[in-house]
Amino acid sequence: MPTEESNEKSQNLTEKQLSAISLIIQGKNDSEVAREVGVTRETVNRWKNQDEHFEAELNRIERDMWNESKRKLRELSSKAIEILAKELEGEDKLKASIHVLKALGIYGSEGNRPYGRITPEGIRLERSLPYG
Repeated sequence: MPTEESNEKSQNLTEKQLSAISLIIQGKNDSEVAREVGVTRETVNRWKNQDEHFEAELNRIERDMWNESKRKLRELSSKAIEILAKELEGEDKLKASIHVLKALGIYGSEGNRPYGRITPEGIRLERSLPYG
């Protein structure tokens, strides 16, 4: 669902770039995106790595999707906690315990959470840093 913020950011992108973002979000690789949008793979790569507006919009959409997924998971959390509590009393205590520890971020990793900048200015700033 587009917001005022996304509409403003999207104005700096072409229809091909917006289509490319949609395909990237769907999991397509650069070659598949290029073929479907009608550009070269190098163009898609340049958009992703050198076009601040493109990168910011892609990051914003990924962030929004991540946040929506987290919101949906939070809605399920009380039911999941009840089930885990029952499992901790059952036969497979180790497996249930590992799930609890993972949920707390103590066991394993948090995953590949999107973290990129969502404005062209932020991307320019990040690129200007010596470690960026």
